[in-house]
Amino acid sequence: MPDYNRSTPPGAPNTIGRMDGTIEIDRLDHEFHADYVHIDEQEGALRFFGSQKENGDPDRFEAVEVHLTPPTISTGTYLVGGEHVKKIAYVDPQTGNAYNALKGEVSLTRSTSLKTFFGSVDCEFRVEDQTIVVAVQYYFKGYGQ
Repeated sequence: MPDYNRSTPPGAPNTIGRMDGTIEIDRLDHEFHADYVHIDEQEGALRFFGSQKENGDPDRFEAVEVHLTPPTISTGTYLVGGEHVKKIAYVDPQTGNAYNALKGEVSLTRSTSLKTFFGSVDCEFRVEDQTIVVAVQYYFKGYGQ
């Protein structure tokens, strides 16, 4: 597994994190190890994402992005389409287009005293005629009050 990645949201330069798992495209899966992760609070949501460059090209990347509301959301499991899931997106490295999840869930464990967030994202997307299943775990430390 790769080392933790530094994330540099404004006001939180010591945040570290990771996002790892698998992405399955029409029953063929590949490993996903984000080489960049980020977490912040904007647009009334706790937002985090991880991206993985394709063949080292910074302009072609695969990404998973999550927006949960409110920014102070507590530990729990949240369903796509529910009131707390504002957005879960998958960025296709071939086109650069972002697609919203059709179904699935995000689990979140939040420790305010340790300034730590971790959990998993298990969602299904439809990209043109392909079904994409994202199953990743994430971890952020050093972010929050």
